[in-house]
Amino acid sequence: MIQALVPFAMLVRREIARFLKVLIQTVVTPIVSSCLYLLVFGVSLGSKVSAQHGVDYLAFLIPGLVMMGLMNNAFQNASSSIVNSKYTGELEDMRVVPLTNQEIIWAISFASVIRGALVGLITYIVGASFYFYQYNHFLGVAHPLTLIFFVVVGGLVFGKLGLATAFWAKSFEQGARGGAGSVVPLTYLGGVFISIESLGPFWT
Repeated sequence: MIQALVPFAMLVRREIARFLKVLIQTVVTPIVSSCLYLLVFGVSLGSKVSAQHGVDYLAFLIPGLVMMGLMNNAFQNASSSIVNSKYTGELEDMRVVPLTNQEIIWAISFASVIRGALVGLITYIVGASFYFYQYNHFLGVAHPLTLIFFVVVGGLVFGKLGLATAFWAKSFEQGARGGAGSVVPLTYLGGVFISIESLGPFWT
């Protein structure tokens, strides 16, 4: 049983090593984008926005940014892995590894969850720092188990969506359009910046 898990673990490790090679994209970019979102929406406009269900706008915004970073990066990790493998020939090489198609899909999806969780953690640290500076107390997690559940499920869903988009796409541009047509609307209409109740009955 343990020996059967070795190829699976090696593929997960390979995928993690692949995204860790581009730390600027994986770590630095989320820090910069999180700071910009928090400065523009949380700090500059936050004082002018009414509280959402009695919660300060900055406290409302941070969890949404965490999940947005998680889902975007889970999608991008899986999508870029398959698209790059298509053009380098590595996708053909995977046919000879001692793994089933489902195991390959789950390995890439699991690595996508790890990348998404890493970006989500960085976003949370940046957001909590902004919150502490603004209100002089720490923004904690009220329900850690619920957070873990949504991190894992959200990462897997968007990782598999990224895989599906990458297998469907016949070019880098087509893959980018598929991501823009699915992830971006879900991000901006999913309650990251405003409560979905304010979008009207059609969207809720």
